[in-house]
Amino acid sequence: MKKLISVVCVGMLLGGLGGILTACEGGIFGDNDPKAFYYYGIEDRKIYLDLVHNQVYVEFVSDASEEQIRSVANDYPDLMFERRIFSSDRLITSGVVRSIRARDKVVSAEYLFETEGSLMSITDEFTVLLKPETSYSELQALAQRYDCRIGEENEFVDNQYMLYASKASGYNSLRLANIFYETRLFEFAEPNFIWLNAEINSEGH
Repeated sequence: MKKLISVVCVGMLLGGLGGILTACEGGIFGDNDPKAFYYYGIEDRKIYLDLVHNQVYVEFVSDASEEQIRSVANDYPDLMFERRIFSSDRLITSGVVRSIRARDKVVSAEYLFETEGSLMSITDEFTVLLKPETSYSELQALAQRYDCRIGEENEFVDNQYMLYASKASGYNSLRLANIFYETRLFEFAEPNFIWLNAEINSEGH
């Protein structure tokens, strides 16, 4: 369920000082604790992620036209925009990220992460697999509590569902995946990571 996207990113211009987007502590925004960003791997192992403060991945609605995407990019002339990534040679502030995320045609806007030499980001999607003793109604109750939408059940795996985080909820998919997993109702809960560094590495960036 991991996507591979080849991306060419060129760091450029502007930045500033400000709060930093966090994925795992205090909703979406919080402090710069290096242990705040993680997801759960096999046997409850926390896999920590390093935040990349000067690059932001943007997911647009599926019917967004190239003109609409370019319109969003043009509203941030101090940032470079290439292949759905805003980049800068300085920190991109949380206020800028919030502004991008609030646009009508934007599904999500999240900083990039780095782990073990790989660059990744997240969208609004995360996947859960219910434990045998967990009922669908328990999943529904959690989704309602955190303002998530439940997608279709995986056609190949029983009791595995894609969920979608709401921009209005104050939680992104990484934080929600951890919240759901920590209930012990799920075999796993993990964001649908977007892997980004194939061409970045080949270009030497």
